[in-house]
Amino acid sequence: MVLKIADRVFETSNTQGTVTLNLSGPVQGFRSFAAAFATSDKIPYVISDDVDWEIGVGTLTEGSPDQLSRDTVYSSSNAGSLVNWGSGTRNVRVGPIADLIYHRTENKNVIIGKGTATGDGTTHNVTMDINPLAYETGMELTYLCPTDVTGALNVNVGGLGNKAVKRNGADLQAGDFLEDDVCKLFYTGVHFESLLLTRFSDSEFASQPEAEAGVATDKPMNALRTKQAIEALVPEPIVAGAMAMWPTDTAPTGWLERDGSAISRTTYADLFAVIGEDYGVGDGSTTFNLPDDRGLFERGWDNGRGYDSGRTFGSYQADAVKSHTHTGSTDSGGSHTHTQNVSTGGGGSVGASTTSLTGSQSSYLSTGSGGTHSHSFTTAATGGTENLVKNRAYLPIIKY
Repeated sequence: MVLKIADRVFETSNTQGTVTLNLSGPVQGFRSFAAAFATSDKIPYVISDDVDWEIGVGTLTEGSPDQLSRDTVYSSSNAGSLVNWGSGTRNVRVGPIADLIYHRTENKNVIIGKGTATGDGTTHNVTMDINPLAYETGMELTYLCPTDVTGALNVNVGGLGNKAVKRNGADLQAGDFLEDDVCKLFYTGVHFESLLLTRFSDSEFASQPEAEAGVATDKPMNALRTKQAIEALVPEPIVAGAMAMWPTDTAPTGWLERDGSAISRTTYADLFAVIGEDYGVGDGSTTFNLPDDRGLFERGWDNGRGYDSGRTFGSYQADAVKSHTHTGSTDSGGSHTHTQNVSTGGGGSVGASTTSLTGSQSSYLSTGSGGTHSHSFTTAATGGTENLVKNRAYLPIIKY
């Protein structure tokens, strides 16, 4: 039973011998036991006069008079036994007993059931700061495991005898506790239960499929299984250097516009680790440049395919028109005549449109050659300032 304690409880008693005390009432300025406690409460007490003293635990019985039994004596002027009181008046107080109160550090932290242990892989002998007189349901103890557990474990506290240590009612297995592990135990009235998780074998943990699917909720998860479960739920992160087109005119958090800016090598260290100085050295020491993709179309690197032979990775390419020819013809010169005079071999003359001849004559007519020549022509212009396909303008961005 838990001991009760209260402040300013102080009475006197004239009871003689080793029997239950009859309480005579409170001393001026203090309370009676009955004012602070109830019948059947277990109370630590101190009884003293000018010569003898006794410290123990008693039980209150309210009545006329109120009585306090002397159930257990922890120390006394009679070598730890009940004092045989003679005549006279004695003082009876509530007195915290050093062996029964919580132990506190100088910082007022409560230390409950702390002990040290020796032993082997199957038996731990535990010595508490203050050893208990008996095992009691609900008692707790904490100590560091002295060595690796090799099988079913028993614990012996303060020489009270062995009690089994179990996990969920089952005996411990080899490796459940290793040297210097914290052993925190709770006494059930039959055995000690481990209040801290012990180690599990690989077969006891959830499998990777179970962890990723969120099933087998009665199985423990180690660090690896926890990581796998989280990765199954969370999409892969977008790595630094990933590029995209964004549908607003401002880059989202974690991204930068690909505008050729010089940015810090330390602030954007992850991005610098990917692209380095490929798109500009910045100031050569503290900054580097982003790609400048404003107003440009993106094109996959040829990488030996042959469509864009000789192209350097990441290089800029100006606009161009693929080599080609045009066919055409000039207009006809139209219907026309040529006039030419010739000399005759006899009388008469020959003209371009009349001929007068006397006698038998022959003549020859020729015109001068115009020479080899060509005609140039210009086709009408069409189109804009560059070659285009249907398109839409978005913001080019890069992940940092």
